[in-house]
Amino acid sequence: MTQPNVDTPLNPKAAHTIEHIGTTLLRNGKYKDHIIYFGPMGCMTGFYLLTRDLDFDTVKEIVRKMFEQISLWNDDIPGAKIEECGNYTYMDLNKAKQASKFYLESSWEYEYHLL
Repeated sequence: MTQPNVDTPLNPKAAHTIEHIGTTLLRNGKYKDHIIYFGPMGCMTGFYLLTRDLDFDTVKEIVRKMFEQISLWNDDIPGAKIEECGNYTYMDLNKAKQASKFYLESSWEYEYHLL
């Protein structure tokens, strides 16, 4: 999502929010049976997405659509209740939307991020 050692890393609250929304979208989407894992990198520059039996172009499209949906998200954050998350108050939807827009509008290709 950000170019390592060049762009500002993700805000941890934004990353946590993206993780919750993104995981929900991926686990309930068209390719849910192909999703193994989605979660943040410790360096806060992006996310890991592990899939099975999907070609690279399909994965790129899934990622693009997921970030488009997150950039426009206006609903409650999935799994952000005390009984659902061990750090449920550590979220920032506005920063998650901004980070998603930054990624989508980035001047460098997102193929670079997905290699």
